[in-house]
Amino acid sequence: MKWFLVWVGMFSSLWAVEWKLRLPTDVLATGGAGVAAEDKTGLLFMNPAVYAVRGERRFLLGTGGGGANLSLVDMYEVYQHLSKNAYDLATLSSDQWKKLSSLALYASVIGPFYLGYLGNNVGMVLFNDFRTFVKQKASPILPYFEWASYLDMGIQMGAGFSVPDIGILPRHGRLYAGIAIKILNRLQYVNPRLSVLELIDKVNALFSFQDGFLMGQAIGSDVGLLYKQDKWRVGFVVRDWFTTSFQWVKYDAHFKVVSNEVGITTWWPSLDVGVSYQLGSIFSQYFVGNVALYADMVNITDWRENGWLKTRFGVEGRMIGFLLLRAGLYKGYPTLGVGLDFPFVKTHITYYTEELGTIPGASPLPILVGEVQCVF
Repeated sequence: MKWFLVWVGMFSSLWAVEWKLRLPTDVLATGGAGVAAEDKTGLLFMNPAVYAVRGERRFLLGTGGGGANLSLVDMYEVYQHLSKNAYDLATLSSDQWKKLSSLALYASVIGPFYLGYLGNNVGMVLFNDFRTFVKQKASPILPYFEWASYLDMGIQMGAGFSVPDIGILPRHGRLYAGIAIKILNRLQYVNPRLSVLELIDKVNALFSFQDGFLMGQAIGSDVGLLYKQDKWRVGFVVRDWFTTSFQWVKYDAHFKVVSNEVGITTWWPSLDVGVSYQLGSIFSQYFVGNVALYADMVNITDWRENGWLKTRFGVEGRMIGFLLLRAGLYKGYPTLGVGLDFPFVKTHITYYTEELGTIPGASPLPILVGEVQCVF
């Protein structure tokens, strides 16, 4: 184990920030903490050991939703003005220039394919997501923009088991382990320097990828442990433990190959740890019941990343049987969420802030995301 951690630490110094898979909406509401949790559908993507803990059979028959930030309204107003004035930048007012020069956008579409099964210590889920980030950058004359779009389509399969009793662990405690295999297909368009006019053209042809896009496939795996002792839970996850690499191929708008030698993106191994505590009911089970506290530290082997960007804290409680109230701290910013837990339909609404910079406060992007799941 010692040499494995040294190996992970050596690789951690080589990778840069990379947008990986989207965090589940219900987990984001509790500050993104869920490595040591076992009570949410989205935990299938947090710790593979949950396959061994969740005993009942569950079927996920689809999901739908999306997310956005309020700056989309400002962008739409500027876009509408320019479209009526032959895209003449001279017609922009000072207020519109101010909105454009501080622009940061996010939009996402969730689903609809999320199809899956969980039970008998195994599970499988088919998933897809689309996300777009646009971030303004300062320039002496005109601002320019960073653009990044990702369309993910994948399948995750996993299995878990209960580890036989270990003498050094306390009695009445149980240790679970799990492994997940993920097969990913990603369409990606990234442009680090778009001019204002290029940005407008890109909005005009958002889904046409007129100057080409990248497509890559990868196979990755996560392994995890979850220890349960009375009301306490402790979790460990090694993500991408044998690395996950995308070999990119560039295509044009008609899906014809432009180049097979675009490059490789590798997700190196990272270590996440978490703890949770089942606080129980406050006042009564109908007022605020089933209260749980969560805390995670993610990607702890990358010493270059700011510590606050690694921390996750969250709390969740249930009211009147079906209403879930959630709050947390994600990358140094507060999160709020509401869940409606009915027998066949689960609804999650979350407000959180994504940090696009290197430290909290550098480039915050407040986002509202909602998701509806069909589960039975």
